[in-house]
Amino acid sequence: MRLKKLPSILQKTNFTSDGYVIGKHGLLVPAYVASEEGFRNMLGEHALKEFYKKLNVYSGIFVLCPFQACAEYLGKRPGDEEPKSMYDEYWDKFNSLVGVANYELLMPRSKLLIAILEGAAIDDGVAAEVGYYFQRFRTNPLFPYNPIIGIRTDLRLSENSRAPINPAIQHLIDGESNEGEKSCGKFFCGTQAYDEAIVYLAQLTARMINARGK
Repeated sequence: MRLKKLPSILQKTNFTSDGYVIGKHGLLVPAYVASEEGFRNMLGEHALKEFYKKLNVYSGIFVLCPFQACAEYLGKRPGDEEPKSMYDEYWDKFNSLVGVANYELLMPRSKLLIAILEGAAIDDGVAAEVGYYFQRFRTNPLFPYNPIIGIRTDLRLSENSRAPINPAIQHLIDGESNEGEKSCGKFFCGTQAYDEAIVYLAQLTARMINARGK
C-alpha cells in the first residue's frame, strides 16, 4: 500500500538532523510503542494514552503510536451493526497499511522501542515488532542496538514455569551477546513495572541526549 501523505505525527514534528525531536522545553527521544492494548477494549486504550502522557512528561519520550498513525487513514472502526462489506473493507485496508506505517515509517524514526507485553501469551504482533526492531535497528554506535524496553504487569507466567514471558523474546530485550556485550534494553515485570520503566527511561533518554555527537 502506498500512502499519499506521511502520518501527521511525522509531518508536524521537527526532528534534528540526528533524529531527535525538538520539543517546547528541549530535545525528546522518539520511541515506538508496540502494544495490543488499542485492540483490547476501551479501558486498555485509555490506559495506553495515560501511559503516553507520563512517558512524555517524566521520561522525555516522544511517542510514535502505530494506532494513532494508522487511524488517520482508516477512519472510524465499524461496529457489529455495520454491513459486513464495510467491516471487511476497513480491515483489508488496515492489513495493507500496517507494514508501511509501522515498519517503514514509524520504526525508522524511533530511537528505542517500548513493548507492552501483557496477556497470558504475548500478542503475536508485538512479538513480531520486537524481533524486527532488534534485527533491523542495531546501528547506534553508542549502544549495541537501539534499546528495547519490555513492560509486563500480568502475573500469569508463560508456558515456561520459570519465565514471565517467552525467554526468546526476553533475550531480545535484555539478553547478553555471545561476546558478553550487554544491551541497555530492560524488561520490567511486576505490579510496579510501568512506574519503574518510566524512571529508567528518564535516565536512559538523558544519557542518549547527552551522548549526542560524542
